[in-house]
Amino acid sequence: MKKLPKRTNSKAVGNIAANLLSATLSRFANPVAIPESQDIGIDFYCELLDQQGCPTGQMFNIQCKGTQEVQQEGDNFRITVKVSTANYWLIQPSPTFIIVVDIGKKTCYWAYPRKQLQENTSWQRQKTVSIVVRASDCFGFDIDEMPQQMQAILNANVPEWIYILIEQFDSKRPVVPLDNPEYPGILIHELSNLANTIDIIDRLQRRMAVMTTRFQEETLQVVASLRNKSEALLGQLDYTPGSARLWPPGSNIDISSFEFGAGSSKDVWQRVDQAISAFKNSPTRENHERLLFSLGELIQLNRDIYWTIEEVCDVY
Repeated sequence: MKKLPKRTNSKAVGNIAANLLSATLSRFANPVAIPESQDIGIDFYCELLDQQGCPTGQMFNIQCKGTQEVQQEGDNFRITVKVSTANYWLIQPSPTFIIVVDIGKKTCYWAYPRKQLQENTSWQRQKTVSIVVRASDCFGFDIDEMPQQMQAILNANVPEWIYILIEQFDSKRPVVPLDNPEYPGILIHELSNLANTIDIIDRLQRRMAVMTTRFQEETLQVVASLRNKSEALLGQLDYTPGSARLWPPGSNIDISSFEFGAGSSKDVWQRVDQAISAFKNSPTRENHERLLFSLGELIQLNRDIYWTIEEVCDVY
């Protein structure tokens, strides 16, 4: 019988795991597999998609580990990686997740190694480091969206990701080694990465512009709704039997001038209307903070009016 190359079992498991994971990730992200010849610690570069399938500009990396069956140690199990690989993850501007694909159980277990690696740096003196994977952090192949905890980590990493990019852009580039025959290839790789980063930032800026407009509109809607609610509650209080006991008999007091804990309705409404007008004319950060402050006043005013209605009704 002729001698032929043979695929090892570990290689087969790894390929199956990568294919299953790629198909699963494609439900909520755009995964790009890294060729094995260029894999130095990351198997997939991914961009998160929104519910309409549009790119969000939020990038993350995946290191895939395949197994026939996970050997748990109680509620956890461990994955061992090289120290050089761990350091590579730490310098990435996008968060890197380890995903262990259990082919037998058809389950994916995930871990976010950055936090573990940053809590204790003694592993730097070793050749390998163990990453703890919690058995409860898992999802099946039929998942349609990124797990909420992974999404929260991705959202929280946006500021850190931006700071890393700023440092990379601000850092002084080394002198061009024109006498190094390998430099042109290195330069092309660096410029390609830089172009990708600029493209991501551009998409993120456009996405943030849309999100900012939506957030501003929602804030105005909430403020206007609570403004109308306070008017309705005040009218309800005015017609509540027993409300006259709140002021002296025979007095002709405008109920909008009655002082609640948050102040009089008239004063609160005036500040709210001024904040809305200022924000519509100039949606700056300062005016947005002013609008949010007025929102807090409205919430407290509505509570005060409601509690007063309850108190008057109980006494009456």
